[in-house]
Amino acid sequence: MSILDRTLTLPDILGWDPPGDWGERQIRAVLFRHGSTATVRQVLASQIPNGVRYWAVMREHLVPARDMQVLTQAIAEDCLRRATEDGVYIDFRSTRAFTAKADWLAGRISNGALAAAAQAAEEARQTVVLLDRPMVSAIASLACTITGQNPRDTFRETFYAVSAICGSEKDQAAISAGILAHLEHAEVLP
Repeated sequence: MSILDRTLTLPDILGWDPPGDWGERQIRAVLFRHGSTATVRQVLASQIPNGVRYWAVMREHLVPARDMQVLTQAIAEDCLRRATEDGVYIDFRSTRAFTAKADWLAGRISNGALAAAAQAAEEARQTVVLLDRPMVSAIASLACTITGQNPRDTFRETFYAVSAICGSEKDQAAISAGILAHLEHAEVLP
């Protein structure tokens, strides 16, 4: 069984304090119009804002923490690649934070080494904000975000940071397709 086949119920979602103006009526009409449950696949395919979509499914009982972290890293690295291709200046400490997170996920560095990379990324963020170049600052902030160790918080903050940096409809569609592809192949833990 794929993660995408896991089910959610209306009480599950309502118990998670829906974002913004998404109340029971909107959630029922969009996600539960065909019954009392919805699969992760159905939620991801629904016509709702990405922020609401990922708020609903990026939960550790649906998506294992490790998969959430790996997915977050992939989204952030894709954004970094796009910024680099666009010629955005990226402080070396920010780049090292991305590398450190990948190394941490692979078990090559300790929590302490990741924390040191996070501290250096924060110093870079504080430095580049003085340049008054929004994209440079946004990438530095993303580098700080990606070094988080809480899977759900890191995903949420990375998603919002990436949405601000890579905000076109084409970019958002690519991000969504990447998330869907990753979840399709992720292993379901008992």
